[in-house]
Amino acid sequence: MANLPQTTSNNFSSRSATSFKSKFIGCLVLSIFILGIFGSLVYAREGVVKVGVYNNPPILFKDDTGQYKGLSIEILEHIASKEGWDLEYVSGTWPENLERLESGKTDIQVYIAYSKKRSQKYDFTNETLFSNWGQVFSQPGSDIDSILDLEQKTIALLKRAIHNRAFRELTNKLGIQYKIIEVDSNDSVLRLIEEKKADAGVVNRVFGDTQAKNFNVNKTSIIFNPIEVRYAFLKGKNHDLSAALDRHLAALKKDKGSIYYLSLNKTFGVTGEPVIPRWVKLTIAFGSGLLLIVFFLSIALKHQVKLKTSELMRKARELKKEIKERKQAEEALGNERDNLINILNSMEDGVYIVNQQYDIEYANPQLIKDFGPFDGAKCYKYFHDRQEVCPWCNNQEVFKGKTVRWEWFSPKSQKTYDLIDTPLKNLDGSISKLEIFRDITEIKRTEGQIKASLKEKEVLLREIHHRVKNNMQLIISLLRLQADKIEDKKYADMFKDSQDRIKTMSLIHEKLYQTKDFANINFGEHIKSLVDGLFVSHGVDTNKVKLNIDIKDVSIDLENAIPCGLIINELVSNSLKYAFPQGREGKISIDLRPFNEDELELTVRDDGVGISEDLDIEKTDTMGLTLVKVLAGHQLNGKIDLDRTEGTQFNIKFKRTAHKPRI
Repeated sequence: MANLPQTTSNNFSSRSATSFKSKFIGCLVLSIFILGIFGSLVYAREGVVKVGVYNNPPILFKDDTGQYKGLSIEILEHIASKEGWDLEYVSGTWPENLERLESGKTDIQVYIAYSKKRSQKYDFTNETLFSNWGQVFSQPGSDIDSILDLEQKTIALLKRAIHNRAFRELTNKLGIQYKIIEVDSNDSVLRLIEEKKADAGVVNRVFGDTQAKNFNVNKTSIIFNPIEVRYAFLKGKNHDLSAALDRHLAALKKDKGSIYYLSLNKTFGVTGEPVIPRWVKLTIAFGSGLLLIVFFLSIALKHQVKLKTSELMRKARELKKEIKERKQAEEALGNERDNLINILNSMEDGVYIVNQQYDIEYANPQLIKDFGPFDGAKCYKYFHDRQEVCPWCNNQEVFKGKTVRWEWFSPKSQKTYDLIDTPLKNLDGSISKLEIFRDITEIKRTEGQIKASLKEKEVLLREIHHRVKNNMQLIISLLRLQADKIEDKKYADMFKDSQDRIKTMSLIHEKLYQTKDFANINFGEHIKSLVDGLFVSHGVDTNKVKLNIDIKDVSIDLENAIPCGLIINELVSNSLKYAFPQGREGKISIDLRPFNEDELELTVRDDGVGISEDLDIEKTDTMGLTLVKVLAGHQLNGKIDLDRTEGTQFNIKFKRTAHKPRI
């Protein structure tokens, strides 16, 4: 019992020592933890964090104030504010961005696609911003529907872009030959297509969906290379930046109200993290598989020629492959039909599909907006409120493979539509009709207004020509009255020639007053009236001097009609005065015929005594021939040729619409 107090005292001392040690260790751990937290809160990376940026809206772009904006910038700036980073943006083209990252001139590269090959050169965040893929765009009206249609085409690609390399690898496997134009920006890709310097081009899906509307380009169904967009760093550098970005991104993705989801919603109109749609993966998988099968099939066919001895075995393999291809084709066709429906739903034009039993199988939202829900109705009941097939229905033509275009006014919607009916092949091989309704009500209304306006102007022009003709008749009458008082025959003849010239122009305006087409005057009728008047005016006996006019149905415009009429007036008057002296008999011929596609040739000839060989038409001082030379050379921009072989013949060649400006 004497030893008991000592034992108790030792046990107490041991327990006290143990308790003290535990408390000390606990305090030490707590201190380290608190210091760690405090250190992480007060730590901020020293110096400036340089960020590589380039123009790739809507994820990365410069706004009107010159500041860089977009999903990748907004999230980076949010994390930088939490970490105390001082960001400096280094702008350039996409190739320049990669060169700066590789040389260590920038610390972070935003909006960059991850790939295994790139991960050998750069470090990436583990967290993904969003998913993307490559999309092919082409010129409007292009026949490019599949990747095989790119054979021998010119393709625009972004330098050093991940879709550039993926596109090359895919087309090389398929043996597709084409010409490449590499540019520094996605804008340049679409601009080359718009300017028709490239047949097609590749940009990322996000850029294409948001920016293609600014260019005259067509979005094809060719998509490939699904990728993940992340932040990147020079290999082995800036692990602290990468870790911080991953930590914050993971936290932001867990918070549905965070700036991550707010920015996503603003950029894409979505509330969840964007992923590659299943149909895109299926389309790419099936499309690539089908193209590869076609490629390998061509190799197999070549091999078949060389190895005839194994024909039966090859046929068995080909049959097996054909069955597989057919199944894949059916699945691909189903996916394509789903894609088609998605496209049709987004169209501004109305679209519906009807089968051969006249049952409406599909109507897009725009058509339903105009005509209401169809609820399995027959097309003739839905559109025309009829109980039987419409007498004008062209469905049977479409079911036979013909595309039909026509216009229709709907009493139900009170709109006029430009309709395009085209056959649509179904999975079971049957044919349905796809009809596109384009609302042209405003166009038709505008056409009506234009026609009414043109009619008013035509009435006004006829009235003007009528008044001009009357005024010219008044001038002719005044000249006639003045000529009657002139005793000198020389001056009286000058007045008479002036009357004939004015009468020629008056006849043109009389024809214009009567015509329905101011641009095309029936010149034959006009010349017959003109020359008949000259024969009467000069008192010529038509039994002695015959007239032959060969103009037929040549029509010319006002700019050509007046100078041609004046030229004929001068040349015929000259023939009537001088070619048939002392009652000599003869013939005057007038021909007007097309010479080339856009040229006419006017010929005026007589078989009279002929013009003196000493007369040079280029140096003549007679009023008539001088007028002919001026009218032919300056008004018609034509060329005169004088032939004295048999009588006198003038040939004048001129373009239909080529005129020099009048002074």
